[in-house]
Amino acid sequence: MAPNRASWDDTTMKTFLDLCIAEKNRFNGNDKGLTNHGWQNVYRNFKQQTGQTFDSKQMQNKLVGMRRGYIQWCDLQNQTGLDRDKHTGGVADDDSFWETEQETNDEAGT
Repeated sequence: MAPNRASWDDTTMKTFLDLCIAEKNRFNGNDKGLTNHGWQNVYRNFKQQTGQTFDSKQMQNKLVGMRRGYIQWCDLQNQTGLDRDKHTGGVADDDSFWETEQETNDEAGT
């Protein structure tokens, strides 16, 4: 039987991130992530605040995925020809950037 998939809405993600940040600020983390003690605090407080019980792997995977998305977003912010959309906070571009990016990927075989 497959485990239940976690449902992450905006409020749940904000609560989760706030808890992770609080643990980092309490020095319950390092450059690789949270310590075991930090994770235990996140699990306990998350359940208290949201009433939802996600297993440790679901929470850790979510944090890793969010970190990857943030790194990709930062990389796109540094690309030539890209700007930030002031309304959405996302990446704003013109079509020529993506055409150039597609050509580069085609040449590289990706």
